[in-house]
Amino acid sequence: MQENVVILDIDYVTYEEKPVIRLFSKKGDENIILIDDTFEPYLSELIEYVNSKKLNPSAKLMWHSTWAYAKDSTHGGFANYGNDQQAMYSAILDAAKHIRENHPQFTDIIPSSVAITNAREKLGDNLNRDGFHLDLTFGRLTAALTWFSKITGADLQNIVDDTELLAICKGGVVTLKEKGVDITPEKLLEISIKAAKDAVENV
Repeated sequence: MQENVVILDIDYVTYEEKPVIRLFSKKGDENIILIDDTFEPYLSELIEYVNSKKLNPSAKLMWHSTWAYAKDSTHGGFANYGNDQQAMYSAILDAAKHIRENHPQFTDIIPSSVAITNAREKLGDNLNRDGFHLDLTFGRLTAALTWFSKITGADLQNIVDDTELLAICKGGVVTLKEKGVDITPEKLLEISIKAAKDAVENV
């Protein structure tokens, strides 16, 4: 990272009294470039700092592997990857590999990157609302299911009939219909669950 990269948030999330720390950083208004040599020495220093401040010694660090932008994204940071979704996705996976190999302090990877790519295979490149932020319904749902499953170990197949999740998917059906994709809420939830489940099981 460069010197003007700042930590925006260190967020403590508790599940069954087991805290999980999420780290967020940005460079100005742009996402940081995910290239291995930009991590050091800053990431090691950040890990050391967080570990020295955590209140629960058993708290674990997990790395969030974020998603690649939409193919037609106009975000300025997309140019760092030649405005190429696959190049950005590969860089994100390389970053996660670097973390796994060089920072054992991270106990796991939360593979939103893979989950969103899985969902795109079924829904087309329709997971973003503005080219980089996730769609407010099925896009966010897919990422949320990935987080939930990775952190808790829950079997997502147990929520296929969840009425609240189906209500979220109804909004997604409307959005997708405007983009020429005809789908039911049940099928949309099924796709989101499978995308997240496959990502968690294979990363």
